[in-house]
Amino acid sequence: YLYPSCTLDTAFNLGGGVVLDFGAPDAAWVVALATRDNQVTFAANVLFEGASNLDGVVGRLLEDGELDPSFSGDGWTVLDGRAGHDTLLGVALAPGGRIYASGYGFLPDGTQGDMYLFALNANGAPVPGFGLDGLVTVDFGAVTHDPHDVAADAALLADGGVLLAGYAAVDVGSGFAAALAKVRPDGALDPSFGSGGR
Repeated sequence: YLYPSCTLDTAFNLGGGVVLDFGAPDAAWVVALATRDNQVTFAANVLFEGASNLDGVVGRLLEDGELDPSFSGDGWTVLDGRAGHDTLLGVALAPGGRIYASGYGFLPDGTQGDMYLFALNANGAPVPGFGLDGLVTVDFGAVTHDPHDVAADAALLADGGVLLAGYAAVDVGSGFAAALAKVRPDGALDPSFGSGGR
């Protein structure tokens, strides 16, 4: 929308709106946006046709609303953490072009839900040496309750680290507690934060 008139910006793609085509998915929705230099980086969740589990997708739009072909070749990339159910909830842009996408994932049988933090280079490729193929998982270790730990968002810190915020299962009772985890730029949990980074 144009400010202050609140009219659609018709120079932006098709009359002010963009429909993202992920190849005949059963469902898709964008959950987070971040901007830099008039480009828009987005995080989305897609249930591809015939699939039984969600996958996270990160992509980038140019100023005119078209997908940026310099990002992963076609403007978007699928982040499949464990070949199970993967969900993105946040996206953040770090200085130097690095992209962080946060969320959570389950194993294919629906168990062992952990916080996720993906790190991508500006071209959409996973950051080498950051976790396993660009993915860091954070497990808060609950064993007596449904162990689902979720990163609802990520914040960039002055020291280059990333703070994940969300919730984690707790062994006391049957509920969840607010949870934070700090990940260093190299993908390791920061042992100076909380208990082993959690």
